[in-house]
Amino acid sequence: MIDRESLSLYVIKASMGLGGGLLAAIFASEAYLHGGFLVPFAIGVFVMVGLAARIFGQVRIWAYCLTTLGVTILLLYLGVP
Repeated sequence: MIDRESLSLYVIKASMGLGGGLLAAIFASEAYLHGGFLVPFAIGVFVMVGLAARIFGQVRIWAYCLTTLGVTILLLYLGVP
């Protein structure tokens, strides 16, 4: 049985990983669509959000990278609003 405290920490970790991956994916897809003008910003956001997710949310790097890649592909497929 999971107690309330560990469930809260699990939700925080999941939201750090998914939310950070979504933010990095938005920047990456915008950089792709604008012909590379925003690539340095996208790389910076990817690294800094990944570090924050790893340090504060204890998210595994491979999970963060896969989430970012998946959401980026989904955004490019569906179209960036």
